[in-house]
Amino acid sequence: ERDFLSFCKHVDAKHPVDARHVQVLGHKLEQVAKYILSGGKEGISRLMVFMPPRYWKSQTASRKFPAWLMGKNPDLRIIMTSYNADLASKHSKAVRDLITSEEYSQVFGALASTNEPVMLDPESKASASWEIADRNGGMLAAGVGGGITGFGANLFIIDDPVKNAEEAQSALI
Repeated sequence: ERDFLSFCKHVDAKHPVDARHVQVLGHKLEQVAKYILSGGKEGISRLMVFMPPRYWKSQTASRKFPAWLMGKNPDLRIIMTSYNADLASKHSKAVRDLITSEEYSQVFGALASTNEPVMLDPESKASASWEIADRNGGMLAAGVGGGITGFGANLFIIDDPVKNAEEAQSALI
C-alpha cells in the first residue's frame, strides 16, 4: 500500500522491480503521487518519461500507477490519452481490470484491512470510461483528437502521443 514498486510486484510477479530504470521510474512516480496527494505542496507536478520500447514504462506508469494512486485516494479523476483511442482504452481497461483483481483487493479492496475498500462501480463496464464505486474517482480514455473537454483530472497521462517515427517527423501530424 505504501510502496509503489512493492505494489507492482504484488499485483504482477513478472514486473521487473529490481531493474534500475524501473526503480528510477517508480521513485519519480511516487513523487508525482506525493504532489497529487498533498494538493501540490510536495513532490513533482510533471514527469516526462523517455525510454526505449518494451522497457515497462507503460506497464508501470500507465497501468499500475493509476491503480495504485486510486487505491490511495479513490476520489481522483484520471485522463488517459494516446495516439489513438484504442491504445488509450487498452491502458484504461488494464487499470480497470487490475482494480477488480484479487491481488488489488488484498491491498486496497474488500480483502484488505481497510474501512473503505476501493472497488469498481458495477455499472462501469466500458473500458474508455469507468468509475470507482461510491466515490468520485474514475478514468476517461481518449485518443488524440478525442473529446476530453469538460472533464477534469487530477492526473493526466499521455502515453505514446505519436504512433511511430514517421508520424513524429511529419510536419502535418
